[in-house]
Amino acid sequence: ILLLNRECMAVDQNQNCIPVDDGVAAQRRAKVLDEPGSPEQEQPECDKEPPAGADLELQAPGFVVKLVPISGDPFDLQLNATELIQEIHQVLMDREETCQFTCFSLHLDGKRMDNFAEVKSFSGLRNGSTIKMLEEPYTVREVRTHMRHVRDLMTSLDQREAFHGEKGCSVSLLDSYVTESGSLVREQPKGSRPGGRASSPPPSVPSESEVLPPDESLPGRLSAESQPLLHVIGPEVAAGGDLSCVAEMEMSHWNPPPNHRRLKGDLLYIRARTLEDKELSITASTKGFFLNKTTATRFDPAPLEGATLCYTLVELFSGLSPGFRRNFNSIQKKRMAKNVLTRVPTSVQSWSWIVPRTEHTADQLRAEDAWLYRLGYEEHILGQTRDWNEELQSTREMPSGTRAERVTRERAIYKTYSDFVSAATRGAVSVVDGNMMPINPGESSRTHMFIYNNIFFSLGFDVKDHYKALGGDAAAYVACGHDLKGVRAVAELDVSQSAGLCTLGTVIVDYRGFRVACQTIMPGVLDKEQEESVVHGSIDFGSRLVTSPAYLPKLEKLSRALKCRPHVMVAGGDHPSSFHPETGLRKEHVMHTSTECKGIIGNDGRHYILDLLRMFPADVNFLPDLEDGEELVNSMKELGFPRNHPHKLPQLRPELVDAFVDSRYLAFVSHATSMVMQQQQQQQQQQQQQ
Repeated sequence: ILLLNRECMAVDQNQNCIPVDDGVAAQRRAKVLDEPGSPEQEQPECDKEPPAGADLELQAPGFVVKLVPISGDPFDLQLNATELIQEIHQVLMDREETCQFTCFSLHLDGKRMDNFAEVKSFSGLRNGSTIKMLEEPYTVREVRTHMRHVRDLMTSLDQREAFHGEKGCSVSLLDSYVTESGSLVREQPKGSRPGGRASSPPPSVPSESEVLPPDESLPGRLSAESQPLLHVIGPEVAAGGDLSCVAEMEMSHWNPPPNHRRLKGDLLYIRARTLEDKELSITASTKGFFLNKTTATRFDPAPLEGATLCYTLVELFSGLSPGFRRNFNSIQKKRMAKNVLTRVPTSVQSWSWIVPRTEHTADQLRAEDAWLYRLGYEEHILGQTRDWNEELQSTREMPSGTRAERVTRERAIYKTYSDFVSAATRGAVSVVDGNMMPINPGESSRTHMFIYNNIFFSLGFDVKDHYKALGGDAAAYVACGHDLKGVRAVAELDVSQSAGLCTLGTVIVDYRGFRVACQTIMPGVLDKEQEESVVHGSIDFGSRLVTSPAYLPKLEKLSRALKCRPHVMVAGGDHPSSFHPETGLRKEHVMHTSTECKGIIGNDGRHYILDLLRMFPADVNFLPDLEDGEELVNSMKELGFPRNHPHKLPQLRPELVDAFVDSRYLAFVSHATSMVMQQQQQQQQQQQQQ
């Protein structure tokens, strides 16, 4: 249900996730109409028509245009001024009337619209304008994209990809509680049946009990008499998943076409078998698809007698197989009945631990994707890798003075982070599976490090006994998570609060019992030794300390935002740099962070901070060996604290720190208010006595 508060994501043909406005996306895909006569309904701002000839600005409301598809009747489409034309492509590829088309272009007043241009950039686009869909010649890439899109449409009710976390799909219970229009489908506290759906339709005006979450999903409400959540997952996700449209569809073993057939427009050859057990040999050309005379043993690319040229595979299969036509239409109607947020894959996935065991079926296209999969490389920039660090830092440095700038900045950050998380996850899986060569193959497997697609991978082990006194591998394992919390805390601050300090893009992946830390590569960090790179902090857990005048004011501002108090420290080692050359006394350093936090100035001139694993206070309830004779209060001792823990790195959660600070602020304001009121009362009493 939390997906309702997130941006709906449209995935383009190159697997690029593009944020789309929630309301506009839902209205475009679902075409939800308000019920007539419903009380307290007001026309939303995006539905009000702007004056004719009004310019499209960034803050302008939505407007409606008429779209003429390649086949079928025209229909109205709601747009927003800030959308890209590519996003409209994705909407049309998801809409039931136009979902079979993938290779097309949009034209306004006879001129082709650039896919990567914003709607507001077309001066002739007004409320009520007409946009036409026109066919475009196929290429080999477009044919492959079309085949996979048709396969996705035919298997849109199959939840295997959601169970396995593939293609950005996640298991969702949204359809069990919310309809396409956003209203609840179950009544509370009575009227529900197994599976979570209501036995009667909800009223037009939901009561307070109906807008609450179901009882079994609330903490502490699940009992032996209540309906278990496992029963909710099964029937809902399995409904309609057994429908099939074709028996087989795969690339023919006659590929690629010979040169003389390429000159005639042949791109690829496809072999298919219908539900009626009819073998088909299909030629994919620049103009569309048609049947040829090729068999399993004889190559004859000539068109079959009576064969017609079809622009899409859906049109071709519909004319040859009644079973395909019947099942495909049924699947699309059920697909469109699902909530839009469950139909569109998102880049931020959720992997469920509770999924049923599914039957593994043959899929030649899936096998081809796995065989030809190029780890970590993005398909839309073939031949090169992305500089993740530069992309992440550049998006953070984008201006955010106005609302339009903030929206643009947040969208860019979300897009870049989503791509980075996806690439890092694939790389981490390959590291654990042993499909990636380490940069130090001669050392122990626990110490192996990997660099791929400009991402640095390391395993969560205590490889150099850095955490030996803190719990060994258990401490190293949890240190990765603490570092991620610190990076997240700094990244969530405004640029003014973080004082221009940069953090590395970090992803933690737990797979097959291994924890893999994935980080972007700082410019120049691999060109010199670590001792030469660090200008602030310690590289040996406090034995040597260095400080930099360039970092102190920045860290002071950062520590104030994170509620960290500065402290004075001295190096614990015997290195000559730890002593004053004249007095021989140990140098004192003002530190605003822990000694593990390192400051490095990259070759790009940015100030980076690393190893933020101690950015939050330690939880002394799990530290039996307290220093300086400190002890817990008696109330905590009565509860059995302090308790032993596998490691000595327990920390308080950031939410608890924020809650504590807020409570102290409230206590201070309350105390100050009471003091002021007492003074006022005393002054009034003195005046009355006088």
